[in-house]
Amino acid sequence: MDVFLNDRFIPAQEATLSVQDLSIQRGYGVFDFFRLQEGTLLYVEDHLARFENSASLLRLPIPYGKGKMKEIIRELTQRNGLRDAGIRMVLTGGYSADAWQIGQPAFLVMQGDLHIDANPVAPKAVKIITTILFVISRNLKP
Repeated sequence: MDVFLNDRFIPAQEATLSVQDLSIQRGYGVFDFFRLQEGTLLYVEDHLARFENSASLLRLPIPYGKGKMKEIIRELTQRNGLRDAGIRMVLTGGYSADAWQIGQPAFLVMQGDLHIDANPVAPKAVKIITTILFVISRNLKP
């Protein structure tokens, strides 16, 4: 499987981030997950808008616009030959020598096979009865 990392497509086993990246140091970054189903990206516009909004709130610049990100996702899908996949986009806080200052963010797109059973076996239903019990004490003084 290939991934897209910082301007290039590479085999997943070659993709690396520095241990000094803020996503590793303190979980500073943005990610989103969405589906590719039968070759169609589901709700991609909504996911990209949320991704952009989240990055903006964290003051992380995304190196690409929505159009380019969709292009990257489509090319990655073609390279990996997937029609049903889970797609993860990640924007990290970037390399930080002091573990505080935001660095140049890393942009990563990954895919993995995703097959969801259309007819999952539902668990047996359970009946629940809720009861509210009020206890009033006669010894309470106003």
